Amino acid sequence: NPDLGAWLGAKVWPVRAVELDVGARLDRFQRNDDTVLQPRAQAVWHVADGATLRTASGLYSRPPEDQDENLQDDLSAERAWHVTVGAEKRLVPGLTVSATAFTNQLTDLVVLDGNRRDMASTGGYVNRGEGLAYGAELMLRYRGPEVFGWISYTGARATRRDSADAAERLFDYDQAHNLVAVASWRINDKWQLGGRFQLTTGKPTTPVTSAIYQADRDSYLPVFGEVNSRRVDAQHQLDLRIDRVWDFGSWKLSGYLDVANTYLNAAVIDTSYNFDYTAQQDVTTLPILPSLGLRGEM
Repeated sequence: NPDLGAWLGAKVWPVRAVELDVGARLDRFQRNDDTVLQPRAQAVWHVADGATLRTASGLYSRPPEDQDENLQDDLSAERAWHVTVGAEKRLVPGLTVSATAFTNQLTDLVVLDGNRRDMASTGGYVNRGEGLAYGAELMLRYRGPEVFGWISYTGARATRRDSADAAERLFDYDQAHNLVAVASWRINDKWQLGGRFQLTTGKPTTPVTSAIYQADRDSYLPVFGEVNSRRVDAQHQLDLRIDRVWDFGSWKLSGYLDVANTYLNAAVIDTSYNFDYTAQQDVTTLPILPSLGLRGEM
């Protein structure tokens, strides 16, 4: 069944320097027989020339989307209440600094009704999970005639719990620290060079602390530690890209070479174990990924 949605919004200026955006979105998720009204608002205060304060808040929702969740039509949409507060200041022409703090309160998360590690003990999915994410971002951005770039740092924490009385754990994709630097240089009408550097903490993982031998199956059953109590190694990589344009008058041909992870620092994404869990090995992404492309324009 198709989902239906409607949106209504208005923009008002209570005073000349303050801009208000208010509205609401109504979603009808037909398969799950669920209707969610989501109010949202944003306020922007132009304090002075080149200086702005901004705040926003709103409710967002999404229906169950994973394939196994779709086996149940009695689940409600997950909900998240977002709040952000930020400021932006132009330091000199072309150079801007901004800071933003945010928090997301999540409710009605779809979780397994039972032990997450023992699928045989579960009773399907229920909407009783909770979550909280909060953090701050600091960004410095420059835009000039030939050069564009920005550098940002985000510190954040995201936690989950399967019910109000369950133990809190780190979210599977919690990212405590994230540093990103991006730059692009338009050398001339034919050539452009760009790059991106990223340094980020590794994702949380649940360690295997020991193993129990099962004689009837001649196999080992892992014993896990605290959920998401460890992290894989931090990741850093440098991506480079070069663009070239050929102008033939009535049409143009552009090409690019993009190389991800130029110095072969493969990211650790998981851990694999041997048959009795006495040895482990990192599971990584590809160490480098080059791509080449061409595009014609008439």
